[in-house]
Amino acid sequence: MSNESNNEEIDFSQFASGEDAEENSYLSPEEYEELKRKNDLGLLDSNNIEYSGLETEVSIKDAIDNVNKTGESEDYSGLKIEFESMGRFSLPDTLWIGNYKTSDIQEIGLSRDEDIVVNLVKALDRRVKNKNFPSIKEATIEEFYEILINIKAQYDTTEHFVQYMHSCQNSKPDNEKKISKFKIDLRTLKYRSITEAEESIRVSYKNVFDSMSDEEFIKEYVIPMYGKAIDTTKDQELAKLTIKEPFKFILKNGDHITMRAGRVKDLILGIQVSTRMFAPKVRKIKNTYKANMKIEDLEEWRREEIEKLEIEKIKKAIEITKSQTLLTKNGKPFANEEEKINYYRDIDISDTKNIDSYMELIAFGLRDEREVTCEHCGKTERRSLHLEFSPLEFLPTNDNKRDSTVSKISRHTIGNFHFTG
Repeated sequence: MSNESNNEEIDFSQFASGEDAEENSYLSPEEYEELKRKNDLGLLDSNNIEYSGLETEVSIKDAIDNVNKTGESEDYSGLKIEFESMGRFSLPDTLWIGNYKTSDIQEIGLSRDEDIVVNLVKALDRRVKNKNFPSIKEATIEEFYEILINIKAQYDTTEHFVQYMHSCQNSKPDNEKKISKFKIDLRTLKYRSITEAEESIRVSYKNVFDSMSDEEFIKEYVIPMYGKAIDTTKDQELAKLTIKEPFKFILKNGDHITMRAGRVKDLILGIQVSTRMFAPKVRKIKNTYKANMKIEDLEEWRREEIEKLEIEKIKKAIEITKSQTLLTKNGKPFANEEEKINYYRDIDISDTKNIDSYMELIAFGLRDEREVTCEHCGKTERRSLHLEFSPLEFLPTNDNKRDSTVSKISRHTIGNFHFTG
């Protein structure tokens, strides 16, 4: 994943101090990486950098064809984001986007909890520069994070505090649990491209294919994949493996289902539906009075009960969000959202684990693990940032209420479908 302002792309590895530069005058690896990071964030003005010997790698014909393909009406300004998905899904491979406006901040800051992501998407849509760009709600969850992270790094700050709860807090009452946090530089985050993910798939499948006899390969892979035996080889099938929709699965009950990658619109539906489902329960607790209970004890009871409901609401939101990735069952499309939700709930847990394992295998986008030390017990462990992040962390607002909400439920996140209840 790369991002840059509309400065021209600079190949720093070609730099020398001058025409007669000695071999040791080239940039060191550290200097190269630092300059590359600055250029990716649009912090360098290429016109003020002296360099020589840069050769054109694109022919005039190819350059003209590229201009004609993209069209002169595109607005190539602001922040450029090249998605790790490389245009495989609903969005093109590149997004040009501007910074938030004051009106966006006000709209998001005044949103109800269930409408935050909706209004965030609306704000982002208003800042998109690409012509005929579909709504950000069509972005995969991975693309959504790339957008939010890069906007913050480009227009706000490259510093970000990650909040998490170490296992040393598990045995403590909820009201005594403490959050740990650590600071990262958003420019140092590691990403995996969709082509790198495909290589992982091929390695995994090759191990499986190598363990199969030719007869087992036809029976257990070819026939389920194509519906009949066809003339093909293991190497040919490995070469065909690509990450593209729809994804096909055969469940234990014999159902053949197809699925797609999760989208922001699925996340929105999950949040809004679960909020409406749990709203009456929350209101009931808020209106409950207990005889002979002190007001402060009653308030504490209400807080604890509502927090339990919030966790259940997040579980439901994840379930609903995941269910919307279903496309067909035995060749027939699902009729509506409710049918998808009901079907997903009845999928055998072993099938769900297999699906989740496959989706993790093909995962692209942010894939970054860090060694972190708990502030409270001093123990060090590895944390996967793509499991820690929540879209709420990247809101363009300094609303403390939002921050405290993120802290309370940092173990649970809807945005990347993860739950560690």
